[in-house]
Amino acid sequence: MSTTPPFGVGPEDPDDHSNLPPQPPDLSGMGSIMGNVPMGPGGMPDLGALFTQLGRMFSWSGGPVNWDLTNELARQNPEVAGDAPITPRQQQQVHDAWQVAQLWLDPVTSLPASASKPVAWNRAEWVHHSLPQWKPYVEPIAARVASSLGEVLTSQIPPEMGSAAMGGQLSQLMGTMGAAMFGSQLGQALGGLAQEVLGTTDIGLPLAPHGVAALLPTNVEAFARDVARDPQEVLHYLALREAAAGRLFAHAAWLSGRLRTDITRYASDITIDTARLEQVASQLDPAMLSDPSLLEDPSGATIILDDLFTPTHTPAQQQVLDRLEGLLALMEGWVDTVVTAAATPHLPTAAALGESMRRRRAAGGPAELTFANLVGLQLRPRRLREAATLWQTVEATRGLSERDAVWDHPDYLPDPEDLNDPAAFAARRSPSTDSEVDLGGLGLEEDGENPER
Repeated sequence: MSTTPPFGVGPEDPDDHSNLPPQPPDLSGMGSIMGNVPMGPGGMPDLGALFTQLGRMFSWSGGPVNWDLTNELARQNPEVAGDAPITPRQQQQVHDAWQVAQLWLDPVTSLPASASKPVAWNRAEWVHHSLPQWKPYVEPIAARVASSLGEVLTSQIPPEMGSAAMGGQLSQLMGTMGAAMFGSQLGQALGGLAQEVLGTTDIGLPLAPHGVAALLPTNVEAFARDVARDPQEVLHYLALREAAAGRLFAHAAWLSGRLRTDITRYASDITIDTARLEQVASQLDPAMLSDPSLLEDPSGATIILDDLFTPTHTPAQQQVLDRLEGLLALMEGWVDTVVTAAATPHLPTAAALGESMRRRRAAGGPAELTFANLVGLQLRPRRLREAATLWQTVEATRGLSERDAVWDHPDYLPDPEDLNDPAAFAARRSPSTDSEVDLGGLGLEEDGENPER
């Protein structure tokens, strides 16, 4: 079952988020762990299973996110676990649509086709294969939140109680609890996202292993029903989007590194509001650990633990978030522009499908909002339409090759102000004639890793 709003549902202006209130995650970290304990005789929790799960939670030592728990909870989602295996026919359809997409893209972009292999995944396979790709985006935030909490709690320990030794124990405890809570909430979010994503690039981040491009036939078919379009046309359109994004990430090898670096910079400035922490601590009750429903307010939204992991944005963090949002808008706008040009001559419903995708990205879904609340990052580009207009203006002014050459180096990218005046940006010196590029301070990969898909 798709959780994506059908075409036409959402705000009148799909780029206006003012009427979209933030939705809190459905389950808290501790609550979801306890909630998955099997029930024994008489409707009581199975204590053996309970202590087994608690033991697994507190024995985790693999980093700031308990990825085993994330994987388990995401795959336990009924809509994920119940998704049928991919058939040979579905694999062939995705392969054929990918090959056609490459032919349609060649005349409308100078970026060469990536060497990625097209595959079809069911929802459980998307969870399995995308999970490692989330690590560089989530772990810096989880690590900083846990360390910040440890610092705040340690500062409250009286010196006579041995603050150094106790502080170390508190930091270790917060690391373990933070790993479980982040792992649990991320598992819930990814289980929801697995019901919504159509491929591996449609939420802005590259989520496929190197050399792979994937579409999810179950979700593609559900999306086709939502927008009342022919499933084969929808498959071809989405293959175009996946292939175009693949070309972009393969050509602009610095893109993935830039995204990761900005997220790490955002995480490095996370602080915890001490006053809010004290307020949260005053609400804690041991009974909450045995009854997860006590972690919810009357509306069903979680309290306490969600507040504990919701840091306040500093001005520096807001700058990073604005930059990330701008980069996501430029990426999405370029893909939208290229796919529209490639699809229009071949698909009668190209314009309608393009509008459906724009509204879908603008409105987001429950799982996307959960992820945003969990790590503080919006994966929806608010200025998608302005970005698409900018790329169209550059192409009309300087040509297709010059449009794509903007992705040769991060120094060539438009600033947020350029989205307000695309003509002025297009009239600047051509990227191909720039002889001097500042290679310092760009946040590129220091280890030389090529994030080409």
